[in-house]
Amino acid sequence: MKKWLKIFLIVIISGIFLQGISLSSDYSLNIHFDRKPLEVSPPPVNVNGRVYVPLQPFFQKLGGSVFYDPSTGVFTVIYRGNYLKFDINKSTLYNITTQKKIRIKIPIYNDRYYIPIRAVMEFLDYRVGWIGEYSRVLVDSPIQHIPVINYNIIVPKNELQNYIGRSGVVSAENFEAQMKFLAEEGYKALSLKDIQNFIKGKNYYDKAVLITFDGGHISNYTYVYPILKKYRLKGVAFVETGSIGRSSSCVTWAQLKEMYDADILDVQSLTHNLYRFEEGYKILQARPQDIIKDLGISKQLIEALVENDVYALAYPYGLYNDAIITYAMEAGFKMAFTTKGENIKKNDNIMALRRNNIQHWMDLSHFKSILEKE
Repeated sequence: MKKWLKIFLIVIISGIFLQGISLSSDYSLNIHFDRKPLEVSPPPVNVNGRVYVPLQPFFQKLGGSVFYDPSTGVFTVIYRGNYLKFDINKSTLYNITTQKKIRIKIPIYNDRYYIPIRAVMEFLDYRVGWIGEYSRVLVDSPIQHIPVINYNIIVPKNELQNYIGRSGVVSAENFEAQMKFLAEEGYKALSLKDIQNFIKGKNYYDKAVLITFDGGHISNYTYVYPILKKYRLKGVAFVETGSIGRSSSCVTWAQLKEMYDADILDVQSLTHNLYRFEEGYKILQARPQDIIKDLGISKQLIEALVENDVYALAYPYGLYNDAIITYAMEAGFKMAFTTKGENIKKNDNIMALRRNNIQHWMDLSHFKSILEKE
């Protein structure tokens, strides 16, 4: 008798719970995954104000592999490096990859098991939002890489002829078109602190880019500064401090401070005098003590005259080796950049971060491909 009473109560309780599971009669729930519509069949349902999706079709639609063991009541899902166990009986989700676990409700509706999309995807480090006006769930993946685009000199298009053979000289017209593209496509210009946090494991979800400028050319002030300000972007100027203010082609300390104070251009080091080429690359020829001294001078000058914290170095011509990394760290630098033409990923060597040199012949389609490559 007790056995039948127990079964009866389970059925009643289950029935009460399942009555709360229903498709809304006045709107259709829809999911956008990384800003694109994601159609799942059967469709999502509303459970007391929470959106649930069918477990197996949802992960299969995302490209995952799903296996169900009816003898244990466990769904196994392999998805983007995650090995997941959904235990129906224990109402738990366990990520074997990260060894993390949460409790979730996994109700059955029309012979399908459903999972709460927000709880599950946030557990997997996705960002989940809701637009009530459109009954839309927004799911955004954490970005896996950050492109770093690097410029040297920016001049008007009609002056490019004065720089024949120097592919790193970009026309102001092309530069503005590229910055306009970033702004219109919703890219966020990151800071160096953002890059540090990303490498350490912090998740970012919106399209992002780091914009850098090498050399301290006057075009940083005459073209870069107003264009970045126009499109509400920001960047980092790596300057060779030994050249600042020495000729009309170089920025002055006052201009650097103005751009830094406006929160448009951070100012960091491209060494003091090691950027020069004198019968070979000076950065590779100098004695260890001279390299450390040079880097220290550069750091101290910027901190004194721009009044900012200097902790990032751009290697001259992108040249470095293990010894130079050691010297940079001894001089107080916490991150450094090369010009290897690839994008930054989590856990990259923070003293050898890669950048993409933008050249004058690159059109917008090529520029876009740099931003999107993995």
